[in-house]
This record gives sequence, structure tokens and C-alpha cells, in this order.
Amino acid sequence: MFNIRFPRKMILPTVLSSLYQFIIFMFLPLLSPFIKTILKDEVMLSLIFSLFPLSIIIFTPIIGHVSDMIGRKRVIFFGILCQIFAVFLYIIAENVWPIIIARLLDGIALTSVVIMGLAKVEDLAENRSRGLVAGFFLSLLNLGAIAGPVAGGYIAERFNVRIVFLIAFNCLLMLLLMALIFYRSNHPKQKISRDAFSFINDIKQFLSIRELQGMAILGIITHATQPAIRVFLPLLIIERFGLSYEHVGIAFFCFALFMMFEFFTGWLADSLGRIKIIIFGTFGIGVGFCLIGFSSSWASLIWSLLFVSFANSLWNSGAWALMSDIGEEHKKQGSVMGSYMSIAEIGALLSYFTSGFIAKFFGVSYLMICNGLLIIFGSAIALLLFKKVHQ
Repeated sequence: MFNIRFPRKMILPTVLSSLYQFIIFMFLPLLSPFIKTILKDEVMLSLIFSLFPLSIIIFTPIIGHVSDMIGRKRVIFFGILCQIFAVFLYIIAENVWPIIIARLLDGIALTSVVIMGLAKVEDLAENRSRGLVAGFFLSLLNLGAIAGPVAGGYIAERFNVRIVFLIAFNCLLMLLLMALIFYRSNHPKQKISRDAFSFINDIKQFLSIRELQGMAILGIITHATQPAIRVFLPLLIIERFGLSYEHVGIAFFCFALFMMFEFFTGWLADSLGRIKIIIFGTFGIGVGFCLIGFSSSWASLIWSLLFVSFANSLWNSGAWALMSDIGEEHKKQGSVMGSYMSIAEIGALLSYFTSGFIAKFFGVSYLMICNGLLIIFGSAIALLLFKKVHQ
């Protein structure tokens, strides 16, 4: 069923990205209640969180282009350094300014380590098995997203949130040391041209491909759910249901659980077709967010999060496999992935601007339902674009 060989060179970028994911997910679910103790306002909180997608929009195409020139490994080192500095700023934060810088650095770090780590793995994969390879990478990556929130929530409940940041800081230092010892770059050094910083051209090329136009729509609407999950889901659990940091960790565990099985959904994408899996996944995400909005108890919330998790695993593995196919065809893996992330995060940026107002004046449940309906509508539009390509 999964008869495929994985080159040894895939192991280290996969391990580094997975450990990085575990470390950042220790504190990511706790960021919203932590920052709210400093800002005291939902609208300002949402605006601060908007800096993360803004950073990705600006820097991801540049990072992708640079990684095509100098190699993925050097970019991964740079990303870990950015994350170390960001966590240090969270530790010392007493006002909004360190948090602003940290959120910008978070976006640069995520792209450099995770997205370029995936690009490195995809570089080594064969076309016929790219969905399966991406699925294995994403499955291991999401082990961190599953275990990190549980560990972080437990530590925060037993001690305090700043201790979680301190532990994450030390773990990142060890991760950087591990990367420096074991991860040697053999990519020929090239001079970084000015074209690397002209990301508009990369985005124009991305949008010139009809299938990627559909991916741009789906990326925007799925990333628009970031505020609902990262900012307002923890507040919903703590303030509405009156539960603890540990319950926040459990909720994020459920939200990421089925992503651990993306090796299977990646195999499905190879077997049944990328686009079928993508559309099934995004329609499922939309339905799942509506279910979250209608949840009236802790149990119903957990079942809804599990449903979204399964749909997310379909969408995620199919999407990266499709874009990797196209990137490999055009010999621009890093640029395609970087441009996609930049476009997709526009949805998150706009959503951060609006979600705070919706949550404040209409409630978090209404916000979740709005996200679900938006994804269902956007999936229908993307499906029409995909059909035109294959007519």
C-alpha cells in the first residue's frame, strides 16, 4: 500500500521541523490569554495577532526565492534564530512593543523552518509519490502540534505561562545546536539577486496558472480561520465554558489529531486525485466550523474539533502535493510555496482585522459560523475553477 522509499536526506529536515512544531505549539495556544493580560481588549488583541500573517505576506515569497538560490538548509538555520529571539521577547514583555516584534518574527520563523523544510523534502520526492511523502512529513510535523499544546497547558496550569516560554527558549537553543552539528548544506552558494526581493513577480506567475488560482482562493478562506482558532477558541474555553489551560491544550490536541495521519490522506491524494481530496477537505472544514459555532457543551465542541481535524488533513496533504507537482514542473518549488503562503495569509490578515469586532459585538459562536459559511462558499468557487482546467 505504501511501497515507497524515503531518501535519508529527508530525515533531518523532517525531524527539525517536527521538533520546532512541538516547541512553538507549547506556547501558541496560550498566546491569546497571555497577551490579553497585557492589552485587556479583544479588538487590540486581534490586531496584534494580525502582524503574524502580515509578516508572512511580506517575507514568505522572498524567503522562498532566496531558498531556491542559497539552499533550504541555510534558511532553516535563520528561521530557528528568528524564533529564539521572538520567544525571548515574549519572556521579557511587559508592554505591547516586544510582542509586536515577536509576532513579526514568528511569521518569518514559521516560513523558514516549516515551509522550507517541506520544500526540502518535496525536492527529494518522486512525482508519483509526492502526496504520500508530503503526508508523512506533515504527519510527523503534526505530532508536535498534538503533543505541544498538552505539554504547554499542563506546565502553565502547574506553574505559569512565562515558564512555558522559558522552556521553549531553551529547547530552541538545543534545536539550533542540533541543526548546526548534524545539518550541513551542500547547496552551491549563489549571490542573492535583487529579483529575490521582487515578490510581486512571483505572485503574478503563481496566479497565471488556473489551478493555482483555485488554490489561492482556498488558501485565503482557510487561513481566514486563524483568529477563530488561535485567538478566540482559547478565550471561548476559558471565559465561556469556565475551563482551564489544560482544557485549551486538549482542544488543540483534538484540532490537530487527524493531521497525524496525513501519510494516509497523502496516499489518498496520490490514488484518487489531488483536487477531489482538496475539495472534500475544504467543504468538510466549512461544515465543521459551523458545528463549532453551534456547540453548547464541552463534549460537542470536542467532537466538532475532531471533525475539522479530519477535514483539515484531507485539505492539507492534497494542497501541498498539488502545489509541489506544479512547482517541480516549473523548477520553482520554493517560489510556488512561498507565493502561496503569502497569498493565503491575506485571508488571515483581513480576518484578524474583522474577527475582533465580530467576536466583541456578536460573540465567538457567530464568528465560528461565519468562518464555516465563508469556506463552503469559497470551496464552491474554487471547484468551478478546477473544473475549467480539466474540461
